[in-house]
Amino acid sequence: MKEVNLFPYETFGIRLEHKDDGKVCWFSCQEHLDKYIDRHKLKPKEVKLDYKNDKQVKKVKVNKTVLNSKPKCLKK
Repeated sequence: MKEVNLFPYETFGIRLEHKDDGKVCWFSCQEHLDKYIDRHKLKPKEVKLDYKNDKQVKKVKVNKTVLNSKPKCLKK
């Protein structure tokens, strides 16, 4: 059996897989994942999430000014 590496990228610790078409996306932080889910209006039953460190972070609602600003992980 071929070994599958779910996290081929060192810095992308969150993996999202679409259940319907098998499309896979990787994210470096929770804010990017939340933005993607909101943008595409995805439901929990439509996707499978995997975390590299096995720690799922709770989704936090934010206002629109926060969404329009840079994510914390990109700020210097």
